[in-house]
Amino acid sequence: MTTNEERIKILSMLQEGKIDASEAARLLQALDESAKPAAEEARAAKKPRFLHVKVTRVMDGKSIADIRVPISVVNAGMRMGAKFSPHIAGMDPDMLAELLKSDEPSQIIDVTDEEDGEHVQIYLE
Repeated sequence: MTTNEERIKILSMLQEGKIDASEAARLLQALDESAKPAAEEARAAKKPRFLHVKVTRVMDGKSIADIRVPISVVNAGMRMGAKFSPHIAGMDPDMLAELLKSDEPSQIIDVTDEEDGEHVQIYLE
């Protein structure tokens, strides 16, 4: 039974006098609380789980590198790397960590290197 159907059932029971207003309020609150974990799971299911690095040749579109790294591995690597060098090549690890916490898939980098003839894409999926 869906949450809306359950709400209607509770309100019908209230209208019919089978339960009083306080019992209906308690039941409706219990429905709200039981729906929260499902909503959080749905949000977590959409959350990006991989950092994808894709490098192709501009000339013919041939793949040079196509790497998918789990976000958890990237986070662990950043924590370990921060112990040795907190700011590598001008990159802000805090900014990168915030980017990796994104709730939606997104493109981080899309660059074409004309000199080397390579197209580099880095995105969350």
